[in-house]
Amino acid sequence: MDEEIENKTALLNEPSDSLTSNFGENTPDGVLEKIGYRNGFILYIFISSSLVWLLAAMPMLSSAFLTDTVGYSNTNLTGSLSIVDEFHLFDNRAYLLQWTAGSFLLGNMVGGSVISRFSDKYGRRIMMVFSLFGLGLSGCISAMATNIYFFIFMRLCQGACFTGSSLTNWVLAYESIPKNLRSYTTLVFGIQWVIGYCLVAPLAYFFPYWRHFLVALSLPSCFFGVLFFVTIPESFHFLVGKKNFKKTSEWIESAEKSTGKKLDVDMAKLLENIDEDSNTNSKNGCISEFLSNKTLIVDTLIMAYLWTCDTLVYYGLSLFSTQLAGNNYVNYLLSGLVELPSYIIAPFILDWWGRKGAVSSMHFLAGAMLILASFISSASTFRLILWMIAKFAIACVFTSIFAYGSEVFPTTVRNFSMGMCAVTARFMGTFAPFTQSLEIIWASLPLFSFGVLAMLASCLTLILPETKNRNLPATASSV
Repeated sequence: MDEEIENKTALLNEPSDSLTSNFGENTPDGVLEKIGYRNGFILYIFISSSLVWLLAAMPMLSSAFLTDTVGYSNTNLTGSLSIVDEFHLFDNRAYLLQWTAGSFLLGNMVGGSVISRFSDKYGRRIMMVFSLFGLGLSGCISAMATNIYFFIFMRLCQGACFTGSSLTNWVLAYESIPKNLRSYTTLVFGIQWVIGYCLVAPLAYFFPYWRHFLVALSLPSCFFGVLFFVTIPESFHFLVGKKNFKKTSEWIESAEKSTGKKLDVDMAKLLENIDEDSNTNSKNGCISEFLSNKTLIVDTLIMAYLWTCDTLVYYGLSLFSTQLAGNNYVNYLLSGLVELPSYIIAPFILDWWGRKGAVSSMHFLAGAMLILASFISSASTFRLILWMIAKFAIACVFTSIFAYGSEVFPTTVRNFSMGMCAVTARFMGTFAPFTQSLEIIWASLPLFSFGVLAMLASCLTLILPETKNRNLPATASSV
């Protein structure tokens, strides 16, 4: 019996280049296609995973109000004691205020390097749940900080959990849904992000004291972390890739129960589709597999730059939206709502223009608008319009690169490679709160710099492969 199970549990991960001419029913994507996107089990994984982005957006973007020194000194905000006043972040201590945002992004780098690696080894689900609960717990603890240094440290811990929850849950969902549903992850996940983004403003209004504000942002993550531990299964691709015969069978049975129909899946063939490279790579580990493929290295470096560019531009534009002229609550909400059309349009652009065309074009649009805006008076309405168009474009591409990266990188190193991109992006993103200092040199230098970065990203994207309608690659040899 043991021998029979051992024979059945051979690693799937058949290189996708051998599947391009024949979809292949006995592959992970073939089984998911057979299950279909209307399956309740599939849809629950998809929608529940997207909800994590709503939860993760709130602590990430809370810095827009935590560091808003302008808002606390006028009538736009309720006159409650701010973090600036409570920890005396004035004069020679003012730089510590920027580190409350910078430490969160620095934590993203730590989380991207550690949690993503564990996710490839131990599973997407356990690391996603751990990170989501940690995101909420560290936020609640930070609300009890008695000094700014402990607060910055807890923000760093919370940032580490952010990458694990938002990135790992994306991979889990992407590896558990059919191909024809994957383009729409940008829409559903993006809408959830916008909802979480916009919820920060009313929460900041109704909880003006920063400690209460942080607790209100963080508690939901603790609750859903426990809920998802009980209800969300492991990634289908991951289970097959790890030769877990029992849990793969249970996963398929859960999908069958959702429709009440028996699926015609040959488990023996499903788990016997093994490539020699898969055996070698499973023994050598994902790092050696990654380093052995030059194409994969180049693709990862380019993707890392795209993530870095988008992180700097997106958070640079988002975190300082409360400092624009007018009511800072309204400005913040508009900055978030302008992203909504981008997430609705993104799936169609990804399908019409392909992944490469969509990502390159949106980077070009963002870059052109930002460079043009940098030469227009800051008091001009036209400049505000250009700023909004650039925010729309960068929001569109910000989510699209998740879909693109999920299809460029093979299953065996997908979370590792995307984690590497996240590490690089979050490290550079640490400097996003400090970009405003460039105004000392030239008032429009931050916008101009963002525009140049986006233009370069547009050009580099053209080097990447087109992945539209391509099966997810299983191993580095498939790239």
